[in-house]
Amino acid sequence: MMVKYFNLFTNLMVIFAMFAILTCAGSGSSRFQTLPEVKLDRTPYYAGVFGNQVNQVGHFPIFKDETLLDPQIDKQVMQIFEAVQEKMNEHLDSLGVSVPLDLIELSIENEPYLYVGNVDNLNYQGKMYFEEKDDTFMGLFTREPSPAWKAELLEISKEKNLSNFLFFTFGISEYLPRSKNIFHHMEVELGTGYSKSISWTIGEDDPIAVLHIKGMLLDSNGKILRAGAEGFIGQPPSLKEFLEDMESYIEGDYTEHIFSEENLKAILNKQRRDLPGTPYLWEAAVQNLIAQLLGKKDLLIW
Repeated sequence: MMVKYFNLFTNLMVIFAMFAILTCAGSGSSRFQTLPEVKLDRTPYYAGVFGNQVNQVGHFPIFKDETLLDPQIDKQVMQIFEAVQEKMNEHLDSLGVSVPLDLIELSIENEPYLYVGNVDNLNYQGKMYFEEKDDTFMGLFTREPSPAWKAELLEISKEKNLSNFLFFTFGISEYLPRSKNIFHHMEVELGTGYSKSISWTIGEDDPIAVLHIKGMLLDSNGKILRAGAEGFIGQPPSLKEFLEDMESYIEGDYTEHIFSEENLKAILNKQRRDLPGTPYLWEAAVQNLIAQLLGKKDLLIW
């Protein structure tokens, strides 16, 4: 009888140990994907649900993502990015829909991560679509912050009495064009209600370099509830530029074009003349992003 109970106890201990190992293996790195990888057919480029208490929201300052941290970026160009960043943060604070907060001082590897754009881009870290080689499309992928970042967020939540948080970055991605009518006129959809016509030299599988702002809505535990992006400048090559540097464009190298000082200066000055009040491109992008993340339709500007 004692042997029987000893064997039963031993088996239970083995099962418990195996369960503990599996649990640790699954949660040892709590960096898991909150939202499913989403195939984006067209704008608006979002996934997830709205928070339950979006009236108690804090926001971190908008900052440059990993695509703009390249030390080889020209100094004058970086100054333009920083000027855009300052303007966007001023507009974000002026909206008054969330409490301004200081950034959590941890390395970039600890922060929540969001990718929106062409799934063939090297920056895309999802796995779900890697095997689908028959088509090129846009996708959305998220990764939760580290346990250390989550712990800091929870402390801020208790201290400031906030239930939700907005986390923003801006940088370069690749969006895919689409045919907009039966005559095969091409456009790239950049953001909510915003498209840009492009040259016939660009095919539907040819990515367009886009400067966009990305955002995530998180709860106090660091879970990503909703995420998305708004592009505010897409700079496909003109026919003249295509002919002057045909080899690069044929190889699909469109990204460098957006880094020209001339193009980037337009970010600060170009306005959406199709919208009431003619907001700046970056202004409309910031406001529509917040509206889409929080479900505040009154903030949407089309």
